[in-house]
Amino acid sequence: MTLKLHSNLCKDNESYLLRQGKRRETTLQEVKFDLKNDLTKLFYCFKSAVDMYNNKYAGVPPNELVRNYTSINFNQCLVSSAFKNFRNKCFFGKYKRFYFNIEGYTILFKKLNSKGRPMNVRTGNVNSINDQLTLDLFGDSNTNNPILFFGYKVDKLGNFVEPQIIYIDEGLIKFSISENDIKNFKFQEIQKDINFEDNDVKLKTGKEFKKVN
Repeated sequence: MTLKLHSNLCKDNESYLLRQGKRRETTLQEVKFDLKNDLTKLFYCFKSAVDMYNNKYAGVPPNELVRNYTSINFNQCLVSSAFKNFRNKCFFGKYKRFYFNIEGYTILFKKLNSKGRPMNVRTGNVNSINDQLTLDLFGDSNTNNPILFFGYKVDKLGNFVEPQIIYIDEGLIKFSISENDIKNFKFQEIQKDINFEDNDVKLKTGKEFKKVN
């Protein structure tokens, strides 16, 4: 009886949100549970993209870089790594916006600013994403999916650091999941054995290598 009542309340809440033009709400605990088989792979995907960038693009001297060279090429590395690790869950939405569709969540890659917020030009679509509105940017079947960001920062040396998953609603960061947060998670069916104690991911700046802290 209690379970049935809880289920009905959840459905009523989702129906109310849809009437308000909102996506399904989520919590930190729900994301940890729903994505327990994918969180580790998402962070591995980021590390693979860093390696790919190092091998293909990092050798250009800083004084020869054209505008947005790093952001464009690293974003391509992220997308290529995503297709390699999550091929059937990767898509392009409107305006060639890349996203994952994983276990009922829409996940976007995004560079973060110093405050941990996605770096975007403020547009109507960006505001809709940050408010978890049901604007169709990712296909009709995804309008109820909560939107998560897989974000990262770039430090003063050009290193890609602090990868994390964040959830934003009503323009506010509700919670985040860092690499350290998932070290003690119990994952099942992970395809790759990843040692998160090894933080020696190295990034090239010109001809030198810099360590990610």
